[in-house]
Amino acid sequence: MLIELLVTQGCQSSEETYRLVAERARILVPAAELKVVQLEADQVDTRAGFYGSPTIRIDGVDLERRQGPPTGAT
Repeated sequence: MLIELLVTQGCQSSEETYRLVAERARILVPAAELKVVQLEADQVDTRAGFYGSPTIRIDGVDLERRQGPPTGAT
């Protein structure tokens, strides 16, 4: 299982979110890989499914299962 934390520089919630996700993952899915993806403001790619910082994806699926166009979509 791959857990991705997509964040932008300066996100005030990213450290706490990382801590919480890592803590829960160690308990629930010890073999899960936790990866932080740092996105610069000018690198936000709508194909990445980025809905705002932080965004948590599990095996490519947004944890909150948000729908509609992601941030920056036209």
